[in-house]
Amino acid sequence: MLKLTTVPVAICLTLQIWAQVPQDQGSPSQKVAGQTETMQASTNQVKTTSKSPFDEFQDFSAIQNGGPLPGMDEDRYIYRSGDLMRTQSDAAVPEYYVTDLVKQECHAVAARACLQMNYADKRSFPFFITGKGSTYERTVIGEDNLDGHKVRIEDVTIHNPKNPVVVQIRLYEAEDLHGFPIKIENHREHAYPWVIQYKDVRVAPQDPSLFIVPEKCQTTAGFKAVGPKSKPKTAPSQKQP
Repeated sequence: MLKLTTVPVAICLTLQIWAQVPQDQGSPSQKVAGQTETMQASTNQVKTTSKSPFDEFQDFSAIQNGGPLPGMDEDRYIYRSGDLMRTQSDAAVPEYYVTDLVKQECHAVAARACLQMNYADKRSFPFFITGKGSTYERTVIGEDNLDGHKVRIEDVTIHNPKNPVVVQIRLYEAEDLHGFPIKIENHREHAYPWVIQYKDVRVAPQDPSLFIVPEKCQTTAGFKAVGPKSKPKTAPSQKQP
């Protein structure tokens, strides 16, 4: 059953995606050096575009593991159809989330509850990285083989005018999957070294029924931030005559 009381926590976790706390750990750029020994010479040509590289994949399904926050290292199913993305866990009676990637809204649906939220589900990252005014610097690094796929390796730097944090990621794009990024690494130095991996990727139209949500859902408009309670003021003691 969906726990509506976790909404304030979910909002905080979503915001952390854009403001990751620096860690004293090796950056993914150091780790990937030994993993791409077969990489071809880089062309080092930077292509700047206003179109997100993730908008190239409007219809697909996959099993996703990993994410930009700790505790996301479990398998989950994801489906995309146009502007909508569904994510769910591998549970007997799964709850699921349907995110509108353009409106940045999400419906969390469980057996006996439905909640409409005014932010994207964090499990739909990085496909909700889009928006007017954003620019994407794309640099092809080389080629390699990963999980039986020949991949093109590309570094992407994302500038969002509404957020001062510059996103820097490395994509491993499988040629036999039309360039779908089967692995994504955080490439921002001195930040949490997250990795997202995809398997069983199928680039094809999805069943529209996967993205249906109840007509009536509770909204987060009624939720208020909970802060520390202030101590009650005590009346000054009166001296006895």
